[in-house]
Amino acid sequence: MNHAPLLAKNLRRASGLLTAALALLTLVAGRAAAQPVIQAEGGGTGVTTSGPTQDWRLNAYGTLRGGGSWRGRGDGAGLSRGLGVGGGLGVRLEIPVHEYVVIGPMLEYQVINPNEFFGSSDANNLHSLNFGVWSKGRYVLDLAGHPLEVYVALPLGLAIYVGHNMDTEVGVAVSLMFGAQFFLNDRIGFLLETGFRRDGFRVRDRDFDTNVRLRGLQFVMNAGISIAL
Repeated sequence: MNHAPLLAKNLRRASGLLTAALALLTLVAGRAAAQPVIQAEGGGTGVTTSGPTQDWRLNAYGTLRGGGSWRGRGDGAGLSRGLGVGGGLGVRLEIPVHEYVVIGPMLEYQVINPNEFFGSSDANNLHSLNFGVWSKGRYVLDLAGHPLEVYVALPLGLAIYVGHNMDTEVGVAVSLMFGAQFFLNDRIGFLLETGFRRDGFRVRDRDFDTNVRLRGLQFVMNAGISIAL
C-alpha cells in the first residue's frame, strides 16, 4: 500500500499546527515584553522594583514618649528621677542607597516632661529641637499586593534643649527603633515605630559652680504617613 499521500497530508497538518503554535507564542511573548517586569523584593512576590519602597520618601509623624528616667551626675553623688509623659513631631527624608539600607536627614521637635527631677512637681517641660540623620536596615515584603517594609533604625542627631531657669544647652539624642511602613498604593503609606530614645546634655549649676551631666532614657512611639516622591 502506498502511504505517501497520507504521510504528506499528516505532514501538512503538523506544519500548520506548528505554525499556529509559533504564532501564538510570538503573540504571548510580545504582550509580556510590553508589560512592566514584576520582580520580587526581599523574598516577596508581586512587588515592583520601581515601587514606593525604592523611591525617595517624605515622612511626617507624631511622637508619644513615656516612662524612663532622668539621671544627673556632677562632681558629687548622682540623682535619678522618673520622667513623665511627653511627645513631639518629626519629619524626615528617606533615601534608599541599597536594597537593604536607607538613610536621610531628619528634623524633630520633642517635649520632655522632667516630672519632679528639679525638685518641684510643677517643673516646666524641656523643649528639644533635634537635627540629625536617620538610618535603617530594612526588609521588603509583599502583603496582599501592597509593599510592606520592616526595619531596624538608628536615628542620631544634635539636639538643642531649652527649659525654664536654664541656659540653652546643646547635646546628643540617639534612638533605637523598630518599625514598619505599609503602602496603600504607589504614593501613600503609613508608618508605625517603637523603641527607646536617649537624650544627654550638660547644664551649669551656678550655685555650686559645677557642671551637671543629664541623661534621659525613655520609651517612644512614632505614628505617621509616608509619601513617595
